[in-house]
Amino acid sequence: MIHQVSSQQQQPVFGLQRSRSLRPVTLADQVAFTGASATNKRDGEECQGIFKSFVERVMSFLLSLVPPFVYRWIERKTLYSLANAKQHKVTLEQAKQDATLEPEEFEKVIKIRLARCIGSSLPTPDRYKKVLDQVEQVSFESSKGGKTNAWYIAPKEGKPTVLVSFGKGWPIDGIVDFSYLIDQGYGVMAYEYPGRGHSTGKPDEKRMYKSLEAASDFLANRKNTPVSSQIAYGISLGSAITTEVASRRKFKAVILQSSVYSLPNLIREHVGKKIPTWLLPLHRHLQSRFATVEKIKHVESPLLIMHGIGDPLVGEDRAEALFDAAKTDDDQKTLKLFDRADHNLTHETTSKTVEQFLEQLVS
Repeated sequence: MIHQVSSQQQQPVFGLQRSRSLRPVTLADQVAFTGASATNKRDGEECQGIFKSFVERVMSFLLSLVPPFVYRWIERKTLYSLANAKQHKVTLEQAKQDATLEPEEFEKVIKIRLARCIGSSLPTPDRYKKVLDQVEQVSFESSKGGKTNAWYIAPKEGKPTVLVSFGKGWPIDGIVDFSYLIDQGYGVMAYEYPGRGHSTGKPDEKRMYKSLEAASDFLANRKNTPVSSQIAYGISLGSAITTEVASRRKFKAVILQSSVYSLPNLIREHVGKKIPTWLLPLHRHLQSRFATVEKIKHVESPLLIMHGIGDPLVGEDRAEALFDAAKTDDDQKTLKLFDRADHNLTHETTSKTVEQFLEQLVS
């Protein structure tokens, strides 16, 4: 039997097979293709977001099984510990002896202790000695029997006292960085957090707040300087401490320098550059919060916020957010952003801004 194939079923085996209908690509076709590509991209991003959210929930659940004391231990070893703790145990007598060293030797000693805090604006031996000669070393109880060590310089008559809460790596002789205010007659007090330098007690968030409260009470009760004559000045982590206490006490003024936004935010943005937070959502389980952004909503004192635009730890947008969130009246708060400045602002950078702000208060 011979099988016949109709001409409609015959197809060429080799050669170019042409489409039966060809038409030019229209604008509608391009729009449809672009829309389909955008839809596919959006669907891919949604799937990726769902996956990351799922992983974050799983990891967060696993981290919630870790006992709280483990997180407290981690915080004490990282947030509250000091790599050069011995260098921070400086006494007033030792500091005065350092001031008598030869210039080259003095620079080596001071650079180890202060370079990470105040950058290149290291004091000269004369300036260092001039400040230390005015210092009175005091101590007072803070919480649960702990004692807080502080250095105090009395103000000239009629001048307020600047109460300084240092950042994580600042030793107490960093008070010398405020010599420009001391020369103008302002009083200055710097204190050490629990477990730092010569202050006793275990460091944690609440005890750090208590230390500032105790320092403020000491000025009011022992140095005849009421809260209304105290200027609370916080640097870096110290800004969070200053803001928390200032949310409950109306200081004469509040100054925040290189302030943290909140500890979870700092972990999420800074540590997240190395380990994605959806893979390790550690910020959700920290015991310490240092939530400046929440506490500043209750600050009513005149406010100055200073921040470096090049700050690698906390972006200037966070400083702007803090400024907007502050309860202080708009005509009594100031935001100053410094170009090409990092987290450790020097007094050469900030002094004029601080002086102008304080002059407005006194006048």
